[in-house]
Amino acid sequence: MFKEGDIIKFDYKHDGVNEYNHLFILVKCYEDDFIFQLVCIKGYHSGTIECYIRKEKGSVISRNHLIKELNLNFIEIDWNSFSTSIKIIEV
Repeated sequence: MFKEGDIIKFDYKHDGVNEYNHLFILVKCYEDDFIFQLVCIKGYHSGTIECYIRKEKGSVISRNHLIKELNLNFIEIDWNSFSTSIKIIEV
């Protein structure tokens, strides 16, 4: 299950350009139909909202739901690069 504050990483193609090692965080969304915003926190698009994740149930979403939503918003995700066990360490 995924919740607010979870960080994910994946590579994808954007406008024909390969985007590698981007990190994203699930941020609470206050729009009616959506539970999260997916915000890029590392990579070329840092600081931008990359997509919105629709509600599933409660305050969390399943892995299958997240994958479905990512497939709707990103054209070519490299699923071999997909990782969810990311820990950010501040120095």
